[in-house]
Formats: sequence, structure tokens, C-alpha cells
Amino acid sequence: MKKNKSCSRHYQVFALSLIIVFMLLISPQFLYAQYKCQYDNFTLFNTGSTKVEWGKLAYLYKCSAGHSYWITARYGSYGMDISDLKTKLPSAGVSKEASQTDQNIATSGKFVMDFVTTTNQIKKTKSFDFILKGITTRQIPGGNQLYKKCAPGVVLLVSLDATSLGSGAIINKTGEIITNWHVVSGQEQMLVWFHNPNITNLQELDPDNYAVADVIATDPSRDLAMLKLTGTKHKLTPLKLGHDRQLSISQDVFSIGHPEAYIWSFTYGVVSQLRNNFEWSYEGSPDFKADVIQTQTPTNPGNSGGPLFDKKGRLVGINSFGSPDSEGLNFAVRVGEVRKFASEAHQGEHKPQMVYSSQGSGDDPEWDPLDSDNNGVIDILRIDVNGDGHYDLMQVDENEDGETDYILGDTNNDKETDMMIYDSDGNGTFEYFLIDTDYDGEWDTEGIDTDGDWEPDAFFAYTGG
Repeated sequence: MKKNKSCSRHYQVFALSLIIVFMLLISPQFLYAQYKCQYDNFTLFNTGSTKVEWGKLAYLYKCSAGHSYWITARYGSYGMDISDLKTKLPSAGVSKEASQTDQNIATSGKFVMDFVTTTNQIKKTKSFDFILKGITTRQIPGGNQLYKKCAPGVVLLVSLDATSLGSGAIINKTGEIITNWHVVSGQEQMLVWFHNPNITNLQELDPDNYAVADVIATDPSRDLAMLKLTGTKHKLTPLKLGHDRQLSISQDVFSIGHPEAYIWSFTYGVVSQLRNNFEWSYEGSPDFKADVIQTQTPTNPGNSGGPLFDKKGRLVGINSFGSPDSEGLNFAVRVGEVRKFASEAHQGEHKPQMVYSSQGSGDDPEWDPLDSDNNGVIDILRIDVNGDGHYDLMQVDENEDGETDYILGDTNNDKETDMMIYDSDGNGTFEYFLIDTDYDGEWDTEGIDTDGDWEPDAFFAYTGG
């Protein structure tokens, strides 16, 4: 009996030793990958460095030439330098004729590239703390409560090409936003940020808090425009519209907007005059004509398109312009004009003029094919979307079945992947976006295309799930 126990104990020790040896053998430091480097076809080996990606543990592999990849559970290696793959075209000068899907992918990639560039650019514009400013000789009773009540209905608008920044007013729960025409001129879509009382400067704007809105109506004659959110998980807080009859000279008014990029700033003043059929113009713009409110409430770049409120928190105007020579001369398009414009837009009037790309219809994107593993099968297509001489988008056919499995992008030409687009539900549409907006090598933003237009409609902070 003792002998059996001794044998059993020796067997357990032997088995444990085998397990330990086995674990050492398969440890990442000793395990060589069955992957080939897509730069030079060398065998990749595991460095032992790890990273949590897609909710799983991923290992960093390298080849003997030093090229590195993050290997993920489902999508294989994605940490590749798109532009460095430039010597393995099947034959010089060969390009694939772009299909409609190829064109959609190029458009989608360009949208995300513009999005990343713009969000980074505006965060660098200014980083000032929240301020309260205005006419200091008087105050609106209950101003703090009015701000808390009205601020959630005011949004920050930024064009995708980072050429325009302004304010907007949410007017209903369907996601319609009123702003100035000159804020959205030349744009089909705008990025929209929602109020967050914990955020006080541009650098703190987070991916949980913005969406995309289509420009659905414009009236250049009154300097008004209407946008509609394409999809958002945010609970909207529409502003209540007042009436012209509720306006009078010398009454208190206030604004909430983003003057000079000071986000969600509160300014206040009085109605100086009500001017009917007032005419004005901006440099390089057509003439405007509308009923306006003349007010002391400051109107600066960034405040344009934002709401002017009465002391009950009702929207009575859209801040539009100010005199460059006097801080006390500022003007807002009156709420009666806003009501009329919105009603006409709902009846199909004021359709925005189409915005045409600088590329002509005959200038379709050309994707350069690549056989990355030299087996005679094209498994990568690359394109220079913005024409800067660098590949910035790549379609990857990982299993070489002739269908794109995912799309990679390098939005800043740093030779690092900072964008990934893939089909999350297998329906043939690339609707899921992963973005590294700060270029630190980690995904930080997720985007979802909810309407099948190949552009993300809503953004979220990346959670790694």
C-alpha cells in the first residue's frame, strides 16, 4: 500500500514536471509564430510583449528585420506600415478599377481622416477655462439656473475640414439644430458636440459626447441653416422657442455659445433695438436681409449660430453678427424669422445646394493591388485618398478569398495604423470603426454607421470589448 502511494506521489511529481516544461515551451518568449512578415515574408517570432486588444490578450511579433505587428485573435496582424509596402506590386503600373464598394470605402476612409484631423486641430486651438462674461453693470436674476436649464440645448458645431466653428440650438427631439448659414456654408455635414458640465475646455472634449449632423436646409438670404443629427445616443434637450411679440426694447437677454472657442460661455446684455428688414453682409458673402434684434450681448466668432434667450430661457433669436468696431453693436436674427424658416424647411423648401468635390466624376479612386506573401494572390489594395503621395488606406483580404476582410488606415502619415473599419455582423457592410485619435498606439474611439452610408453617425469611447 505504501509502495502504491509512493508511486502515485512520484507520478504526480512527474506529471507536474511535464506540465511545467510544457508551459515553458509554449511561453511567448519561446514560441515562434506561424505568421509571415508582410514586408519581406520572413517568419515572425513572438517577443513576449503583450497588449489587451479586442478583449483578448495579444502578443507583439517581429521578424528578423525588425518589422513589428500586433497579432489579434480575429483580425490577424494590423500594426503594419501601409506606405512601406511599395516594392511588391504584381507588375509595375497595375491598378485595380474601382468598384462602387471601393469608392465607398475610399469615401468612408476620407471621412474618418477628416474627422480625426479636425478633432485634434480644434483641441489644440485653445484650452481656456469656462468663463462668465458680459455687461457688468447689471445682472439677470437667476442667471445660474437659467444657464443650467438652457446650456444642454446648445451645441458646438465644427466643420469636417476644420474651417468653421460655431454654435447651434437644438429645437426638437428629432435632432434638428438651427444655426447660421455662414457657419455651415460649403459643408454637407458638421461634427456636433453636446454640453457636458464637467468639461471646461476644448482639450477635454471626449468621444462619448459628439455626433454627426447633416445640413438639410439653408437660407442664405436670412443667414439661417438647419441640421439634423444622423444618429445619437444622447438624450436631447430642445430649447423652447419664443415669439416676436414677447420682445421689447431694454429687456434682459443672454446667450450661451463658444465665442473665440471659449466653450459654453454665458454672456448677457439688453435689447437695444428691434430692426425690421435689416440688411447686412459679411466680407465675401451675399447680402442678408431679415428682422433682427440689436443687442449688447457680445457676438464673436464661435458664438455665431447660437441662441439668444430672454429672461425666461426662451429662444428669441440666433446670434449672427457684430460690429467689428464696437462691442456694443451685435445682432441676432429674430425668432419669428427662425420659426418661418423652420416651417418652410419642413415643407421641403430651402434644400441646400449640392457640395461638389474638387475631384471630377472621371477621377475615380485607383487602388494599387499587392500580393503581400508572394503566392500569386492579391490580398491587399492600397490607395492615397488625399493625394499627398502616401498610402493612407488599405483593404486587407486576410484569407485570400477575394473579399475584403477589413480596412486599415494611417491618417497622419506616421507609418502606424490608427484606423480600422470592419463588418461586425457579417452583413457585407463595413459599419464599425476603431480610431486612435491621439496617435498613441491605442484605440480610443469607436464609430458606428447606423444608416448604411459608410460614414459613422455616432461615436463612443473605446472600451476594449
